[in-house]
Order: sequence, then C-alpha cells, then structure tokens
Amino acid sequence: MTQDQTVVVTGAAGFIGSNLVPELLKLSHSVLVLDNFSNSSRDSLPQSPDVSIQEGDICNYQDVVDCVKDTEVVFHMAAQVGNVLSMERPRTDLETNVVGTINLLQACQEQNVKQIILSSSSAIFGETQYVPVDEDHPMNPMSPYGLSKYAAERYCLILGAEYGLRIACLRYFNVYGALQRFNPYGNVLPIFAEKALQGEPLTIYGDGEQTRDFIDVRDIVRANILAMGHQANGVFNIGTGVATTVNQLTKSVIGASNQGLKIQYAPSRSGEVLHSVANIEKANRELEFYPSVSIDDGVRNYLDWFASSK
Repeated sequence: MTQDQTVVVTGAAGFIGSNLVPELLKLSHSVLVLDNFSNSSRDSLPQSPDVSIQEGDICNYQDVVDCVKDTEVVFHMAAQVGNVLSMERPRTDLETNVVGTINLLQACQEQNVKQIILSSSSAIFGETQYVPVDEDHPMNPMSPYGLSKYAAERYCLILGAEYGLRIACLRYFNVYGALQRFNPYGNVLPIFAEKALQGEPLTIYGDGEQTRDFIDVRDIVRANILAMGHQANGVFNIGTGVATTVNQLTKSVIGASNQGLKIQYAPSRSGEVLHSVANIEKANRELEFYPSVSIDDGVRNYLDWFASSK
C-alpha cells in the first residue's frame, strides 16, 4: 500500500487503536474510523483533517460496507475485550467478536479490500502445554473471550482464502501502555496504577508466580504497521518473548511509584491461565518485528502517563 491512501481502523477510539491512528498519520495515510464509542471517546482520536469518523457498529453490516468501500487495508480492532467480562457477557462476545468479524470479511470481499489486519489474542491458547508458545501451539481457550477470538481468526483464515484477502492475525500477549484506562474488568497494570495513585494495596490473585508476556502498546503499533508494510498473511504471535511473573510486575510498579505500597493476595480467578509467554521467531523473520520497550521502562512510562491523565 502506498502513502497518501485511506486506511480503515475499526474500534479506533479504543486503547490500541488510539495509539495506532497517530502513527498512521505520520506515515501520510488518511484514516477512516468506525467506532460506536460504547467504551471509548472521540477525544481519544487526533483532531486532524486526515481523520474521518463514522459512528457505527461492526455488528451492523451496512455500517461496515459504508466504511470499507474506499480502502485497501483494514485494521480490525473493534471487540469486546477481557476474559473476566466475557464470563458475564458471553453473548456480547459472540456478537461483537465473531459476527462483527464475519460482517467485515463479507464487506471487504464485496468492496475489493486487499488486506485485513486482525487484532487477536493469546487468550486463544488457554493453559499452555509448553512455553514459549509458538503459533502451532494447541488451542484450548478457557473463556468466551478467548473462544471468540479463536473463532474470529478461523473465519478470517477460511473466508480470507476463499475471498482472496490477505489476512494477518496478530496474537497480542499482555498489552499495556499510554491511553489504557482503568477498568475493573481490564488488565492488571491499569488496576495496579489506579491502586498506586490512591496509595492502596495491590491485589494479586493466586500466588503471583503466574507468568505473562507484557508488551508495551508502542511495540504493538509497530507490529501492525509492519504487517501492513510486509503485506503479511497468516498468524503471528506478538509479544516480547520475556516471561514476567505478576510478583515481578508488582515490584516494578512499587519501584516506579516511589511509594511503600502493600501487597495482598486473593484466590485465583476462573478463566485465567497460569503461564503465557510468546515465541516471536515468526514475527522476527517475516515481519522484521523486534520489541524495543523493557518492562521496567514501560511500567515507568505508563505510571507517569496514568498520573498525568487524572
């Protein structure tokens, strides 16, 4: 895809999308946003003549057709996100993450779009049989969210082949970073940041020795742009390849906050895996993707942003 062309970002006002859009503008692309703003705000998007906003829903087929008719590339980020939330709202996961993706695939086929870059998730793997997790690891999602993302991937790969679409499924591991707001159903770092700001204890579910692959959103944005530039097709794990325990993350938060925060432990929660770290050799090889932000630098940057956003 050449510069000065319009790209579409679904769910662009969300956490990752609102980080991606400014970088696309720097590359001289115009951006068309499709978002229903149910869990996000227009204020998250840059005020630019090169950003057009279509308020609509990925679950409404005509909204999707209207959005993609003049583009070659779609970054598909619209989703209901979160393992815990999906346990309470499995139907919404199905409608948004699966039916919405099918709508996009059919609309892109109808409008001759060339490529879809799907935001997928490591939640599709479930409890890991080995680490680091490569793209061929067995799929055993443990939550409706993980299941919906896996289904979305499969629809993309099957219908993408049928329709002649290039599909890049980027399986994000644990993403954090600037513009990620506090949500009690959300990821651990915003919850820790909110607690740190209030001087409250940090709660760890389980013994804290569960491992995660925490990746800064700036690296996630780079992976998306590389997938577009390489006209990528297939599935790719997007993480750092570094395992961090929740106990280690907690210590990093306490150190960056410069407060004597206490830690409290609570029973583990259903739908959460024990160990997750990415094998990113395929992304290294085919996308030339190499993460650049360490966990300590990323946590410090995030806590600074979080405090300044209040």
